[in-house]
Amino acid sequence: MTQQLSRPPEQEPTISGWSVWFFLLIVSCLLALFLGRLVNYLPQVTQFVESGHSRVSSLQGSEKGPLPRSVLYEQAGQLWIVSLWGGSPQKLSTPGYIYNYAVPPLLTPSGQLLYSGDGVWLTNPFTGHPKRIASLPAGQVITSLALSQDGSQIAWSSVPAYGKGTINLYAGPLEATVLVHQQSANACPCFRVFSFLHDAASLGDKTLLLTEDHGDHDAVQHGLWIFNLNEGAAAQPRQLLASDPPQGPLALAPDDRHLLYASWEGYTPVTEDSNTPNGANALRDVSGPTEAGTLSSANDLNIATIDTQGSKFASSQVIVPGQSPMEADAIATSAYHWITTPRFSLDGHTLAYLEFTSNVSAPFKRDTKIYTITIDDSGTQITLGSPKLLAVGQSGYSELGNWLDDHSLTLYINGEIYALDLNHKKLTGIVQTKGYAQIIATVARG
Repeated sequence: MTQQLSRPPEQEPTISGWSVWFFLLIVSCLLALFLGRLVNYLPQVTQFVESGHSRVSSLQGSEKGPLPRSVLYEQAGQLWIVSLWGGSPQKLSTPGYIYNYAVPPLLTPSGQLLYSGDGVWLTNPFTGHPKRIASLPAGQVITSLALSQDGSQIAWSSVPAYGKGTINLYAGPLEATVLVHQQSANACPCFRVFSFLHDAASLGDKTLLLTEDHGDHDAVQHGLWIFNLNEGAAAQPRQLLASDPPQGPLALAPDDRHLLYASWEGYTPVTEDSNTPNGANALRDVSGPTEAGTLSSANDLNIATIDTQGSKFASSQVIVPGQSPMEADAIATSAYHWITTPRFSLDGHTLAYLEFTSNVSAPFKRDTKIYTITIDDSGTQITLGSPKLLAVGQSGYSELGNWLDDHSLTLYINGEIYALDLNHKKLTGIVQTKGYAQIIATVARG
């Protein structure tokens, strides 16, 4: 915001020399403190973004209207909200919430927060009033949570916390889900919900996309199945994408028709952060999720149109080619790239994704790049633009978050959440989390 400054009147009260020097001393001290804090983060920021950075904790409005005013994120088993216009993070009241990296909370179109733990809960992130809308059977844990495009329907899954039991899939209206599929936990594929699939053939929000986790409770998504709820009790999942070799879905476009998927996924080593100046003898992972040691990443990136009638991809195009065959002893080397956190823009016409390579030995530092690519689906076939390199640099652990508008999105890097302006390649700090934080959503107060 630019302020208009006018010339002062000629007759102005004088300030004593002592007062001027005292004022300058205070300003100098404050400036030194600010610069000290800034310089501490300059290497990370300037290496990551090619041109421009800002340490200001507020954002100006975009050219097409104001930005959403708050960011929701998870840290240390708690949900927080922080305003883009400045201020301190506020912890949300979320009774029953249990952190699970694989099942992040969701935001409904009306701005309600849907989260899981000892059941499924719904709350207003600004005013509170949490309400449990689905109960969890005893001895079970929730492994997935999906929301229909209009926010009227949800689907979720639960599995035994330990030992034998059943895998349960639930779906239905927001506050009235029912059991739609049940199987033994010992009989994989071990299904969990990936998303709703909405098109003319799905008869509303009655088609689910399922993936499987091989009995793992972490963020594992291998293979893809179509599950038509209109078939009632006789409904059986129909396989769309095999789970072996390890491949699986990554994201669904806002139109619920175009799927991002990987045809090969592999293990990537944990980035080790140092709590000593020279990085010696005290390595620890503080910038990534605790599950980082068990997560796998995509080696390629593809986009396809789903044919629900034929249970197949009507068309498929490569965005990032894979690198096969994969040598087991070479997966961690910098010769291999990995794709993570692809994010569709609000209108679905732009895709941002993060690509990284990892060193072969500890501390496994990553060379990171952020790309964008345009997507035109107005014709009979998807038309892709050329990938555009937006930013490069070294980082510990990074994730792309939600889009703010048509030209900016949120980004987590090494203990801080930023807003990244794609047009001007400008990074603006939102909040220092000083440890891993999972970006959940951006929301405007209604």
